[in-house]
Amino acid sequence: MATCIFFGFAGPQDPIYGISRSNITDRLTRRNCNTKAIVRNGIYVWIAKGSISGNGNRATRYFVRTYGRDRKEKTAKHFERQRDAIEYANSLSTTQGALPREEVPPTVIASIRRGPRA
Repeated sequence: MATCIFFGFAGPQDPIYGISRSNITDRLTRRNCNTKAIVRNGIYVWIAKGSISGNGNRATRYFVRTYGRDRKEKTAKHFERQRDAIEYANSLSTTQGALPREEVPPTVIASIRRGPRA
């Protein structure tokens, strides 16, 4: 059976909203891991809380996610406990590396067409 991962709403540190230096910190802690990210070897790293469901089971997990130089999101690993995810993310490297350049998310304007169809 298929496995489904649901993240809910993305936190302010998620690259979907762009990358801002104000969301980058030196170390993740239990107090800041929901709103901040870190940089390790030039790779943007953050933790996202999500739930995995499949085979009738559902479990909450903490996902260590990365956004690299190739500009693609990847999930590095997931953990049952938040503190394990924080420890793993902080220990990915001892060097911060170059900070990623700040990015602004693309603007999308959409509307519902109301009226007769041609």
